[in-house]
Amino acid sequence: MGVDTRDSAPEKRAPEPPFFSVILPVWNRQEVVRRCLDSLLSQDFQPFEVIAVDDGSTDRSLAVLRACSDPRLVVIAHDVNRGVCAARATATAAARGAWHLTVDSDWTLDAGAMTRLAQLARTVAPEVGWIGACARSDKGEVWPVNPMPEGPFGFDEYLRWSDKPGPSDHLSCRRREVADSVPWPTDRRLEVQMILRIARRWRFHVLREPLATIYTDCKNRYQSDDSAQGLARKMDSARDQAVMTEEVLEEFGADLRQFSPSRYAQVVESAAQYNLQAGRRWQGIRFSIRAMGRRPLSIRIWTTLFLGLLGPRLIRVVGRAEPARKAYRMLSRLGSHDAE
Repeated sequence: MGVDTRDSAPEKRAPEPPFFSVILPVWNRQEVVRRCLDSLLSQDFQPFEVIAVDDGSTDRSLAVLRACSDPRLVVIAHDVNRGVCAARATATAAARGAWHLTVDSDWTLDAGAMTRLAQLARTVAPEVGWIGACARSDKGEVWPVNPMPEGPFGFDEYLRWSDKPGPSDHLSCRRREVADSVPWPTDRRLEVQMILRIARRWRFHVLREPLATIYTDCKNRYQSDDSAQGLARKMDSARDQAVMTEEVLEEFGADLRQFSPSRYAQVVESAAQYNLQAGRRWQGIRFSIRAMGRRPLSIRIWTTLFLGLLGPRLIRVVGRAEPARKAYRMLSRLGSHDAE
């Protein structure tokens, strides 16, 4: 339901199973999606396919995708916006590749990137289910800022690595078996829980060389979009995010406390924030109290609690005023430097 698959007709697809299926979600990116496509379709590696899912765009993104006649591109359209991970889930269901390479529409792949990843994929042990490489931002930083462990690494090492702050985006690629056994969420939650589940069952191998560029100038990037529309988008996902953070604490709380205490504190704070934004006040208060037990002087926690107690409707009203958004951004930055 909610999916238009007219562009993924079997006659458009190459008969040879691809080595890579590129998973490409797109939402309101008409200015940049062609840049991303060009970097993918100009790769010197074969065979691969690109599964692009337009997630209910209200601009010309779908038209830009459909204007590309390359047979390696399959276009699927959601008739309504369902969220980035749901779009990835739709793409994964249509993918035929042995490895699923996740790329966002504001990214580009370097020349030769697929060839380098294929070399790695063909040499790693069967227990390695996640491979990848670093990426550079358009501002020159190499991400992840905190380098991942060299060579294959497992669950404990992943948790220790994720305890340090800083952008963690990187080029990631999963075996088909991993995609089948640990699927993308189909609601509006992000992929935090999914990655933890993969890390518990499979090993990682992420190259330290950058093989992609991440452009940070798109106005609707989820993490940095603090417009009224961006706030509404986060509010719409709050309930699913609240459920996800609670499940993460139940499934992985003990491991996070042991190997990743700072991240554990951040997940508790997120559980408070999402529950309050979703109107689940008692759950939000409960997690706020837990967060305050670890960081009683955090301005961010107190601000989240205050705004959350106003209720979702008032948060949306306040979020329409630019001065209010600026004040909240300032308080969030202050809170991010509080001592543990």
